[in-house]
Amino acid sequence: MSRAFFDSVHADPWASDFLDLSSLNAHASAAVEDAVLRVRETVRNEARAVRSTSIVIVGPPGAGKTHLFARLRRKLGPRAVFVLIRPLGDVEMTARFVLGEVVRQLAFAPPRGVPQHHALVGSCLGRLEGVGPAFPQALLSEWTALPPEQRATRLEGALENLLALCPALDEVYLARLLAVPFEPSTMARALLAWLSGAECDVEQLKRIGATTSLLDKSEGRARPALETLAATAALGAPLVLVFDQLENLIDGGGQRLRAYGNLVAELADTLRGAVLVHLALDTEYTRVIEPSLNLAQRSRIVMRREVLGLPSAADREELLRLFYQHVLRPAAPFPWPLGVERLERLTREPGFTPRTLLGEFRAALDSATDEVSGPRLIPEGPGAEPEPPSAPPDSAPRSAPARPDIASEWLGRLRHARDAVRTASEERRPLPAQRLAEGLLALGRFALRSTIRPLKKPPAQLSLQIGDDLERVAIVQESTHRGLAAVLARLARVTEQARVVVLRERASELPASWTEARSRRTVLLDTGQARWLDIEEEDCARLLALASFLDGARAGDVSDSRGQPVTEADVLDWVEATLDVPSWPLAVALGQRPRAAQAGDAEEPLPPESFIQELAGPTASVARSTLPTLQKLRVASFERLVREVLRVDPEATRASVLAALDAAGDTVRWLGRSIVFLREHD
Repeated sequence: MSRAFFDSVHADPWASDFLDLSSLNAHASAAVEDAVLRVRETVRNEARAVRSTSIVIVGPPGAGKTHLFARLRRKLGPRAVFVLIRPLGDVEMTARFVLGEVVRQLAFAPPRGVPQHHALVGSCLGRLEGVGPAFPQALLSEWTALPPEQRATRLEGALENLLALCPALDEVYLARLLAVPFEPSTMARALLAWLSGAECDVEQLKRIGATTSLLDKSEGRARPALETLAATAALGAPLVLVFDQLENLIDGGGQRLRAYGNLVAELADTLRGAVLVHLALDTEYTRVIEPSLNLAQRSRIVMRREVLGLPSAADREELLRLFYQHVLRPAAPFPWPLGVERLERLTREPGFTPRTLLGEFRAALDSATDEVSGPRLIPEGPGAEPEPPSAPPDSAPRSAPARPDIASEWLGRLRHARDAVRTASEERRPLPAQRLAEGLLALGRFALRSTIRPLKKPPAQLSLQIGDDLERVAIVQESTHRGLAAVLARLARVTEQARVVVLRERASELPASWTEARSRRTVLLDTGQARWLDIEEEDCARLLALASFLDGARAGDVSDSRGQPVTEADVLDWVEATLDVPSWPLAVALGQRPRAAQAGDAEEPLPPESFIQELAGPTASVARSTLPTLQKLRVASFERLVREVLRVDPEATRASVLAALDAAGDTVRWLGRSIVFLREHD
């Protein structure tokens, strides 16, 4: 087995490798499981009587709130559909945002599994057919094999039965939801885009037989869509909406918390058979979040409260034994690699969380691996020879850095963001403007020497002030030519009061056929009060990663290489000192003093360099030592790789090793956020 499971205690709710001590905080997971099973039981006896449940779960940093989501997802899927909702920075939570997250995550699938929308539709159809919801994929396979006309007839019958149970459901929405699992991938993506409330392009609308996007005419259709989703899911795989990192809603005026309270209280009243779960740090929830809710909101949100505790002495030893059991070919019996004294300290002293225990075990394992050839962390293949012992260090150990060791945490988030950007580009799907706006707000904390604030009214999402110059920032990600033309026309009117900077992904460049949108862009630039910036893929990835990093820091979900939680202040200090955000190409472009734009101007985009390469300086010698060292280790934690490279090249730094790995591209693969290995080529 790979060592990726050592990252499973970290906050990765969709991790494929997962390590879990089921007895730890079992009461909290049992509360959610009981709620799901109660919905299924109620539906079996009297479908019209089903109601929603809301549970609040709080705990200290590192106690395992997000880990709880991963446990429940693996234990209950596909008997429930899980959706993790994290608030956007400085943006109120709305029904439209929740709908987008629900439908987006319906496409998620466990390793070697099927998408969640298969579980939702298959279990619902199984209930309606009288065979039960237990085997959704088997039923879908049976229906897929039917002739199209016969399948359409059966789907029409299922639709009628659902409307008989719940006459208030949105019939058009329901029909397209039931069709998703039976369509080819291109058609399914178009259906999911429409179901999510996203703006669909002409080809997508034509493909699914729609004339407009779901929310083109009215934002009010988001709530009926959510009600339709929840009622359909309740018949077989109830919808579990998990609101995580609620402390990121805390602001000076409490407006975002009030919006959250209004929204989730209404969802608790109107969604049938949904399970709402709210995760937050205990201190912030007690001190700020709950007092911000009125009595009506509290009665709907806090139907049940569970508090996560730290592991007991017995739990801690059991966790450490669990870690040990997953090391292949250990050098000695347990308590190796910890030793008796260290084990006693970890089980005796209070305050250890699962995350810090993992860090302690990993540090001990790395030390033990340094002393001898070390345990194999992946199976070696028949007849493989053991690696020779590592050479002893040729210099004194270096002093520990003053700042927390969170480089691999940042790099993991950056890799995840790059994957998300690449996937969206391949699917010809624009990134959500709200996510990019959140990233720009994060970028503004470290760059631009400016004040950047959110705006409540479209078409501009942000205001940017540099000295005496004020600009409105509009992120235009519209995927239809008419929608984009309308936004650009509104921005032209905005230029009568303020300058405007327009941002759009370069991957969504305006086609030649979009004559109206191109004409509107020319009119906008001809005002002399606007400029246009194309955002490169790397720019988008950095914005998403930086926003995720800061949100995680505020929620206590960032930890160092030893599993110790890192404070938000320390994360901000690390970003300031390490990432050199002001030098990022997008920050440089935004920071240029506004000038009167001329018709036909085309700004030369700055090349998207890797942030690691920018910081590391010359890396030729380090590159020559890093990959051979990794090839020798086969698989290693990033911290272990840095130590081994330092033995070969004492001038290397953490940044230069990261640069060498980053420059190697797809040759280097990662497991979790800190385990690295070389890709095997065919």
